[in-house]
Amino acid sequence: MLAPDDPEAARLVLDCIRRDCRWDTLVDQRHRYLARLVRDLGLPLAPVTALLAGGRTEHESAAEVLRLLALAGSGEAREALRAYIRSGERWMSVLESVAGSWPVADWDDLLEPVRARLVGEEPELWGQEPWLRWRDQLGLVAPPVVGRKPDALAGLDTGRLLALIADPGRPEGDRSDALWSLSRRAPRPSAGTLAPLLALVPSLGARDGREISGLRRVVALLGATAVPAARDWAGSGERWLASLALDVLTAHGELQDLPVLLAGFRALRARREWCGY
Repeated sequence: MLAPDDPEAARLVLDCIRRDCRWDTLVDQRHRYLARLVRDLGLPLAPVTALLAGGRTEHESAAEVLRLLALAGSGEAREALRAYIRSGERWMSVLESVAGSWPVADWDDLLEPVRARLVGEEPELWGQEPWLRWRDQLGLVAPPVVGRKPDALAGLDTGRLLALIADPGRPEGDRSDALWSLSRRAPRPSAGTLAPLLALVPSLGARDGREISGLRRVVALLGATAVPAARDWAGSGERWLASLALDVLTAHGELQDLPVLLAGFRALRARREWCGY
């Protein structure tokens, strides 16, 4: 517990705002908790506002905390974000965030500063405020709705896709396209049909040290069928493969897999990778 007179309180809360290690930003809404700490402990907002000029993580976290403090009645937080919208680098995302939650009166008078800043830029999130309210004043014309990119490999059966994935001579992008095509099939391929993929998984590392994009989605379709292979992957020196094994064992493992999962927890803690839990 933090007390208002704790000399470490400001540093600890600011450090939590600065470092965002969430795995799921929809479920884990820690910014509300952090905003309450700032308010209840009476911490100064200047250090939080200063984070708006930092990297992406610091900026987004500070902007969200200030947005919530403004909603709770902090005039200082509200004016800090309004000033950032007028002159800050990542102003558009902040504007869209506050316009989606603040009362209209708190942002509608920013139309003219935004008009001046919008020269040469185009809003990306057309279906939300403030662009819906300001569309006519700014002369904005919404772009046509574009659907998901068509599956160029839709004509290939599962066997041919697996052969493409297995070919080490094919570019990584082609193999990734084949994996995504498998994961999007309707009806979904059965686990038995996809079983040949299990032997290929350890060879499907990407150049960036992760798995080839789309692999995790296809392995999830295998369900419990992947458990025996995942037990072998868990001991791999390739972090992406061991991580994939933990995903499978978490979802479908048995009591015998508990030591591996606990070892995974300890490894995450040692590396301070809080998202992996």
